[in-house]
Amino acid sequence: MGWPAVKAREQELQYEERRLLIEKGLTPEMIESGLKLGNADGTSFVDALLPKKTQPQPHDYLRKGLRALAFGLGLAGAYIVFNTSGIDASDEARNWFLFFGILGPAVTLYGVANVVYYRMTKSGTGATSGRDQVR
Repeated sequence: MGWPAVKAREQELQYEERRLLIEKGLTPEMIESGLKLGNADGTSFVDALLPKKTQPQPHDYLRKGLRALAFGLGLAGAYIVFNTSGIDASDEARNWFLFFGILGPAVTLYGVANVVYYRMTKSGTGATSGRDQVR
């Protein structure tokens, strides 16, 4: 099989879907303009199934950054505690904690980068802080 076969099958399925919709009484113009649901706002069928993603807001980066920062520090802390405690563990456990030791700083830096990005976008949007607002 290959990519041409996949594309041919996709086109075949589109023709089949179009044929079935025409059998149900829908005209090609209705099909191309989108199937309308019974909503008063005229939401199309595709929009109802696959809503459009919105751009992430600055507070989303802060939330993601703080989570990653806490998780990365937790991984690094687990590695440090394991290495300094002198626990006699199997090779498999040692390998997992080594993995934590390698992954911890990377996740922590990802979190720091998100928090820094939040700070940069927050100051650039002209948002006022809580102390600058009039009560």
